Amino acid sequence: MQTLYPDYYAQFRCTADKCPITCCQEWKISVDDDTLKRWAALNPPVDSKLFTYVQDGQRVIALNSRHVCPFLEKNKLCRLVLEHGENAISETCQIFPRETHSFADHEEASLMPCCPAVIDLWAAQDAAPLTFPRPDIDSIPFFIRSAVIDAILQQTDRLPEQILSACFYMIQEIHRKKKPTKDFVSDCFSEKSFCQLYDAMDDLSPDCIDSILECNELLLDLSVNYQKEQLYQEWLTPLTQQAKTLSELLTEPEDETSDPSKPYEEIASRAGIALSNLLAHLQTEEELPAQWQAFRTAFAQYEPLMRSYLANEVYSELLSFEDTTRHMLVRLQWLMLQYAALRQSLFLIWQDSPKTFSYEKVREALVIINRMTGYDEEDIYEYLENSFESLLWDWGYFALLAGF
Repeated sequence: MQTLYPDYYAQFRCTADKCPITCCQEWKISVDDDTLKRWAALNPPVDSKLFTYVQDGQRVIALNSRHVCPFLEKNKLCRLVLEHGENAISETCQIFPRETHSFADHEEASLMPCCPAVIDLWAAQDAAPLTFPRPDIDSIPFFIRSAVIDAILQQTDRLPEQILSACFYMIQEIHRKKKPTKDFVSDCFSEKSFCQLYDAMDDLSPDCIDSILECNELLLDLSVNYQKEQLYQEWLTPLTQQAKTLSELLTEPEDETSDPSKPYEEIASRAGIALSNLLAHLQTEEELPAQWQAFRTAFAQYEPLMRSYLANEVYSELLSFEDTTRHMLVRLQWLMLQYAALRQSLFLIWQDSPKTFSYEKVREALVIINRMTGYDEEDIYEYLENSFESLLWDWGYFALLAGF
């Protein structure tokens, strides 16, 4: 069966001990049966019961007290590889961050954004957009995917989240048709349709404060389980503390009969910071939109990287499970959810230290947010069904997260 590759795929190289966010820490590493058999035959043998456990029906490596793989040496190299070669590690470790999706007559390979070396690879190609293969298939789902990728990479006069919102609207229209024709789909993704929709969107921009608050709550919700499991704490703890403080400041009801500073004293106490520091960084409803615009200006330098990231996710995930428009809408919702959490975390980081809004911080956020949201397909559906009134969102909520 033919395997198709994006243009960047062959350039990937693992940076091993030089990796700033190794995949051997704070990460669920599955172990296949063949690997367990190889471990049992090693000299000295590896006790699989000591180093692994079963979670959700799958055997995974048990991380140590520092949430690091027990086989990771101090020099950030794998002891199994050093002593027994690469064949000793599990299939997951050998393949990551590569992934392959199978279709009826071909396979498609791509790289996942959970690896900093992949982000570096995309960042090095900012001057030229990524290119993705186009299977020679007369299929509406594949046509839709190509149209979304083209919009993300080519419509450089629009913000990436505006483009996602427009594409979500287009696919909603197609989904409502019982038997959409290719002509109808082509009309939805025509330049004329995009222009008309963008004109309407410009008049209906979501409220900045509401959008920031919703993205803030979304980031906090996604962080709950990782906080409980004490994962990504160095990055998550200050971020979630800042997110909680921001939400409380913007939603704290005013009490004209009491001391105006009292609510903020309580917030400062719960957040564990000095009241003077809190008040010095207090963002009122009048100040926050200006802060947001200043952040957007700073964030613009990373827009080519964001387009590469989003286009790659559309290529690798939009049709990965099934080729229905319902599934496409679910995957676009999940991508918008990931992007909103990523952008909100970067906004909070920028607020805390605007002069050090470095590429390294952006790369770290991209990797961690995508590791946190790297759910299995079944878990994505379960999260959306449990967290929202309906599996499929109204366009208005999608636009609220987009916050353009």
